[in-house]
Amino acid sequence: MLPQKWKRRCYGFTPSWTVPRPYEQKLQKLLGCLRHVVTCIRAASPFYRRVAALACSTPRFGYIKVSDSANDDLRWFKLIIQIGRLNAIPLARFTCRHEPHYQIQMEASNQGLCALFPARRELLQIKFTTEEQELISCCNETGDTTFCINVREQMSAVFASLVWGPDWKCSDDEPETLVQFL
Repeated sequence: MLPQKWKRRCYGFTPSWTVPRPYEQKLQKLLGCLRHVVTCIRAASPFYRRVAALACSTPRFGYIKVSDSANDDLRWFKLIIQIGRLNAIPLARFTCRHEPHYQIQMEASNQGLCALFPARRELLQIKFTTEEQELISCCNETGDTTFCINVREQMSAVFASLVWGPDWKCSDDEPETLVQFL
């Protein structure tokens, strides 16, 4: 959709973000406008559902107080609409499943990190220092998530990206490379 059409379509709904008690008709029009954003960005669905739930709970001839969380969702949508760069992104990018160019297998333990790059038959390993292993033990005992297994697995992904990232460019005609971390 052209930026002018998009702005014209959503222009009339901007006051809804500032009105603390919108009516049902205004919310329904607003939902119609936001539906386009949700089709382009799947991650926007929960935000849309919360605003839709608010619209459903609004009495036909009355007002409803907009909660702080709904206001936050509406502010998020407003930023997306104002930025406008979504108009240049093809919808296929969000709806089609793209096969990764590379797969990286990673693992983390209390002893260290490792990452496997099967396409190149390379393995990277990092052993934690004694101090890091003590921190891991402390986190495991107390339930602290500062250095939990999830954080360590993310560290494996970062580690692999730092080492192999410069080699992940596919070709000049493809603007991006998709990497899957397993």
